[in-house]
Amino acid sequence: MIMKSKSILWVVLVALCLVFQPMIVGAADYTLKFANPVPKGHSWGRAAEVFSKMVAEITGGRVEVQVFHSGTLGKIREALEMAKAGTVDFVLSGTGHVTGHVPEMGITILPYLWKDTDTMFQALDGPFGQYLGEKLSAKGFEVVGWWDNGFRHVSNNARPILKASDMKGLKIRCLPAKVHVAFFKGLGASPTPMGWTELYQGLQQGVVDAQENPPAMVYLG
Repeated sequence: MIMKSKSILWVVLVALCLVFQPMIVGAADYTLKFANPVPKGHSWGRAAEVFSKMVAEITGGRVEVQVFHSGTLGKIREALEMAKAGTVDFVLSGTGHVTGHVPEMGITILPYLWKDTDTMFQALDGPFGQYLGEKLSAKGFEVVGWWDNGFRHVSNNARPILKASDMKGLKIRCLPAKVHVAFFKGLGASPTPMGWTELYQGLQQGVVDAQENPPAMVYLG
């Protein structure tokens, strides 16, 4: 697999920490489940562990947040459904996976939308983020915070990607979001929406020969 140092898809994957509010009736001690789709060593995993410790400290140990890393509670799509059903309390998810519930979230992953991380957070911490939060709330989710996962890069086992035309014909794994599928089709590639936990097997079996993710995901994947 050849990793190019310069991304052809310069997009920040914004991460949502989504929580489905549990009902607590006269209980002082309880446990909450936190579904994290990536490895513990990833920045998301580390932040989730810090969040768990902070909750324990603030509540004097009365509230425990159990973090389940590497998708052990299920794929992101499944975890989101479990959150709505109340069997999972927190879900850390890329916004691309949330578009099935709130299509407007696809705005955040438009290719070349963000000039830099500061610009992105200025938008998400302002009226734009509030608008998205209201859309999510209407679907049963509450935004705890916006995280980023870094700029996305394309890697593949066929050839270097030096210009847009080099994407032609590549079978590439992409996010399950219409905007990503349309973007790669526009470049002449053959996009296949696929969950992160399915990617390694997909590459081994030749279902896809390329993928796009931030470097941290590739390194820890």
